[in-house]
Amino acid sequence: MAATTSLFAQLFSVDVLYYRYIALNYESSLDSITQSKMALNNYRKHLSLIKFKH
Repeated sequence: MAATTSLFAQLFSVDVLYYRYIALNYESSLDSITQSKMALNNYRKHLSLIKFKH
């Protein structure tokens, strides 16, 4: 049980730090998130064109 609580506390701390960083740097963060989303969509599009052999 203690390991679960510790893990939850660590994840919560990372979430708080991430949220604070995004809040302070909203415009540049939004641009970066948008670029990442576009890159992932492009990657998925190219993956869907590849025919994998099983």
